[in-house]
Amino acid sequence: MPLLIFFLVAIAIIVILVRLKKPKNLTTDLNSQPKADQLAGSKDYSGTTGNIKWKLTSSVWYEDTGRSSSKALSRSWNSKSVWQTDAIKLPVGKFVMLMSIPGEVKASEIKRGGFVNKMVNMAADAALDVYVASYFGKQYKSLVSIGEDGVKIQRDELKDFMILTNVGQLAEKYFDVGTVSTLASWKKMDSGFLQENKVDQFGLLFSPDGVILSCMANMDSESEVKIFSDFGSVLATKMIQTNEA
Repeated sequence: MPLLIFFLVAIAIIVILVRLKKPKNLTTDLNSQPKADQLAGSKDYSGTTGNIKWKLTSSVWYEDTGRSSSKALSRSWNSKSVWQTDAIKLPVGKFVMLMSIPGEVKASEIKRGGFVNKMVNMAADAALDVYVASYFGKQYKSLVSIGEDGVKIQRDELKDFMILTNVGQLAEKYFDVGTVSTLASWKKMDSGFLQENKVDQFGLLFSPDGVILSCMANMDSESEVKIFSDFGSVLATKMIQTNEA
């Protein structure tokens, strides 16, 4: 009960911070490179929120997307922000992942046994590889897998997310009422990001390397970095508490 009360208080604090959004009153120790224009490149940030030391890289790049109907080369802007901390690491080979569900990866229960079910799982794994590489890095494709021990955690309040893990007991404890409320509230709330919708379509990975919180949006200001990093720090802190309980 004390842990739940502590976590609910943390939720209330981050909601207040998000809604106030007053950069002059930041409590996070934030160090960053000078703000750049909206040109291709990356901006690196680092800071400490509570006991969580983190770093964040926000990137923007111009990408060729193929030929248009006029046969001219079509290009588009792409962006990505990756928040990381090594404050909590899972054992080798273990992972807990939460992601906004792409259409190719269904949220239904994993079915075991039989050739058809095996093929369905293989197809889902292939789609999952694309997502994992895009959000967390290619090095995590072999770690995050439905495989033989992958299980999906179901929560009614998080129907637009997929929770996949190979440490089911830990994940079940982690996604309690407090965590589920935090995640659901974050997605419903207008936090003031320039690319709000893209920030809401985030991925969260707990791995042997640490924690990664990623979205396909660049952070437009230090205020946005602060809010996103506070969110990641709350999620990481909860995993530390869960792992120690």
